Amino acid sequence: MNSGVHTFSDEEAPGGFWQVPLVAHLVPVAYGLWLAVVAAQGREIRWPEEAVKVLVIYGAGLYVAFLVRRWQRQLLKQEALIRQSQGIVKRLETDAAELEGARARAEAANAVKTRFLANMSYEIRTPMNAVLGISDMLLLGDLDDEQRRWIDMLRGSGGRLLNVIDDVLDFSRIDAGEMSLERIQCKLGPLVEDMVQPLRSQAEARGLTLAVELSKDLPDKVVTDPVRLRQALMSLISNAIKYTDRGGVTVRVSVEELGQGEHDKVWILFEVVDTGVGIKKDLQGWLFEPFAQDDALARERGGAGLGLPIAQRLIELMGGEIGVKSEVGKGSTFYFSLPLTPTDDPTVELGRLPLAPPTAETERELQSGEVHRVLLVEDDAVNRVVAEHLLASFGLDVMTAVNGREAIAAMDDGPFDAILMDCKLPEVDGFQATEEIRRREGSERRTPIVALTARALDGDRERCLRVGMDGYLAKPLTRDALADVLSTWIDLKG
Repeated sequence: MNSGVHTFSDEEAPGGFWQVPLVAHLVPVAYGLWLAVVAAQGREIRWPEEAVKVLVIYGAGLYVAFLVRRWQRQLLKQEALIRQSQGIVKRLETDAAELEGARARAEAANAVKTRFLANMSYEIRTPMNAVLGISDMLLLGDLDDEQRRWIDMLRGSGGRLLNVIDDVLDFSRIDAGEMSLERIQCKLGPLVEDMVQPLRSQAEARGLTLAVELSKDLPDKVVTDPVRLRQALMSLISNAIKYTDRGGVTVRVSVEELGQGEHDKVWILFEVVDTGVGIKKDLQGWLFEPFAQDDALARERGGAGLGLPIAQRLIELMGGEIGVKSEVGKGSTFYFSLPLTPTDDPTVELGRLPLAPPTAETERELQSGEVHRVLLVEDDAVNRVVAEHLLASFGLDVMTAVNGREAIAAMDDGPFDAILMDCKLPEVDGFQATEEIRRREGSERRTPIVALTARALDGDRERCLRVGMDGYLAKPLTRDALADVLSTWIDLKG
């Protein structure tokens, strides 16, 4: 039964009776001495009552003393816990600092890797521009069938090398978190057709059909990143063509889920269906891992094993999901879903980069049929010769400059109908030269300026347009790409 009186065990006792604070013993002794003095003075003292008081005072003092000692022990324990906690906090702070340092070092390493790959891309693309450009020029000549076949093989090998470079660079940017997305309005149906068209010749060369099936309930115009959508879808189509020996490939686009409101996002399903070799179930789980390939098929079909991982990361970056269904011997279906925002803007194009429209002056020049003058600004001698001949093949009068300073000075000998401006130039680079040309032109004239760059990095296009350029071409240049851009302002021949 609990009597309400606190008792102490030997473990709780603060070290023994005589270690209790001295005051607990001195108070009753002092009271007893005071009683003795009073008795010596002849005053009457009731000893039984006083004895009880002494015992009560002494007991109360002992009780308080033991409570104080216990509180002191608890305080010491709390102080020890506080010191221990402080030690843990310091260790955590040290670990956090080390983790932050490791993160900073990792980010710095990623940045170095990205810069290295960008420089590598530039150094490889620059000579490759000459290889493919000269190939284009040779194909314009009088070649027999064998010579044309050799040139086609040269161009195809160069193209595959560039694809590997682009894949490695893109994967590095995505891995480093440096891949950005654009929001551009485009017509969805024509955009898909535009993506598929360049791959038809590849399919036909393998004896395959390449069909497109567009659902009737697709939104006419949507907001997306057409460059990344094109990259992901074309990667899946190219992959399907590569692993299909007979039959064909079908690209299907349909509405998977409608939004609630008029301009809410709509989930669009993209499917690439082939009649190829199919994929074993135990291999489907790692298809989207970097460099993951079936060794036998990789040796037979080629590729670096980055196409599907890049497609997956691009789709996820755009907020979508990607997957595969396959059966050996019956073919595969690679699919992804994307949330796209419908739009009703009447000025939407196919989703290409914005180009400045021709002015009234250039409209007149387009209709005049006269010889057009073009300024080519390129510091690499071989690339300059190649680009000059490609431009001349369109019947253009070409003037050249080797740096931005010469380009600015050449404007005094103008006007030019267009300027092709390399971005990476000695003395004054292409961006600075463009800004100075725009400053000198003012509002009286705007010469179309098309950027040429071998870097092909995110942000290059935006920077080109920001400084006043009107178009953008990534090296290596091809005759078709030049024609596609220049025909906006110039009536090309040939």
